[in-house]
Amino acid sequence: MTNSRPFQPIEPGRALRLLREGARSQASAIAWTKDQQYTFHSNLSVLSENDQILYVAIPKDFDHLAFDISLESSNEMNCRFSVSLSRANIFFKAEYIGRDSGGLKFRVPPLVYQVQTRKHVRLSIPKSHILRATFTSPLDRKEYVTQKLIDISAGGAGVFIPAAEGAQYYAKQVLQNFKFVLDNKTIICKAEVRHINRVDEEDIGAGYKMGVCFQEIPDDQARTIATYVIEKTKAHFMKVD
Repeated sequence: MTNSRPFQPIEPGRALRLLREGARSQASAIAWTKDQQYTFHSNLSVLSENDQILYVAIPKDFDHLAFDISLESSNEMNCRFSVSLSRANIFFKAEYIGRDSGGLKFRVPPLVYQVQTRKHVRLSIPKSHILRATFTSPLDRKEYVTQKLIDISAGGAGVFIPAAEGAQYYAKQVLQNFKFVLDNKTIICKAEVRHINRVDEEDIGAGYKMGVCFQEIPDDQARTIATYVIEKTKAHFMKVD
């Protein structure tokens, strides 16, 4: 995690406003049963405040039987949600109460936590793991460069740029054929440079941290990244489970 104080409980009134925002905007969510026995990607769809029900869209690839089995085997009816809002990522645990034509039905969660003040949960790449991205060179379209990733989310990444190469990059620049591999799955898209800042830290080295936002990334690849990040940060989620 890149947030110094993740999983801060949200005041009930603000939590309700965030859930309203999520339902109104059809916010994307990744949900899982206890111990991640079953994980699915969906969207919040309707918040019925009178009935205290939160509806979640049923994904096209949703396996009803596997979902039901995972709930039964875990001896609880709760699902965990990581929801991407416009200016924050929130986490909550909600009780599953059935499904109908409106979608999957959950009780409005009694507690909502702010994970990070960004739309997507971002994972800092540990020192013990090297993750690199390749992309078309800004100086020669026939060449590719390879740089180390510092952190990653479904929406973008932090890239380490050696000091001698920093002048090649600038805000709003679009990097072509931005590619890396997660769990043997190749991610490829465009990446827009949002910022580039000088760093000189022991664990990174002297150079620049370049923040990029993924563009034209296929939905399945964004889901691959989101699932990877949740899997790698599940220890944090378990602390409030």
